[in-house]
Amino acid sequence: MLPYLDLGIGKFPANAAVTTQAGKTVTSDISEGDVLDMRLTDNKIIIEPYKLIPSSQAYFWSKETQEDMLEAREYVKAGRMREFSNIDEFLKGLQDD
Repeated sequence: MLPYLDLGIGKFPANAAVTTQAGKTVTSDISEGDVLDMRLTDNKIIIEPYKLIPSSQAYFWSKETQEDMLEAREYVKAGRMREFSNIDEFLKGLQDD
């Protein structure tokens, strides 16, 4: 048994549906033409929507940047922020830290 197999990237075809053994149709928010990531993991086929972003924005969606954004959001919620009226005050504030 393979523990992991990357099945690649594909597109969702028109009129595709999954029907269970009990005859129930499974639906999702995946639409025709959506790009999907498909893989076999622990004897399960995993199909996930794959979102494509411009390379100029890839840094923003990196794990590190997202963690930094969450940390900044917590700082704002806790009131740990300062406002500066000009660049000189801002630079002085950086030196004070």
